Amino acid sequence: NFIHTLRKYGLLESKPDYYGISYDNPDLNDPEKGIYDSCIMVPEFIEDITELSLLSIDSAEYAVFPFKDSAGELHSLFGYIFGIWMPENGFFPADSPILQRMQAPPKGRTMEINVMVPISSLS
Repeated sequence: NFIHTLRKYGLLESKPDYYGISYDNPDLNDPEKGIYDSCIMVPEFIEDITELSLLSIDSAEYAVFPFKDSAGELHSLFGYIFGIWMPENGFFPADSPILQRMQAPPKGRTMEINVMVPISSLS
């Protein structure tokens, strides 16, 4: 369990932000079978924690969309971002992962997150 491992090594003491990275398109793949990474930002790599993997994300420009609803409604938000917001504002997706940033892991059906979409300008 991710949270148990973080607790075991004292990585929750600083109250880190949590990040989620989904690698699947819900239009093409079954969301129940998707690939998803649960992450926190750590100040430095801790080599002796074999239960966790290090993931480094290159810096990028992100558009941030606050979201507070059920996970099932994320699909509608992504439709808006990619189908309306990006074209109307002259952006296209950059080659970096979409991040879901949260203050704490979701509890219950409602998620309160910031969806961070990497962007590049058309100009």
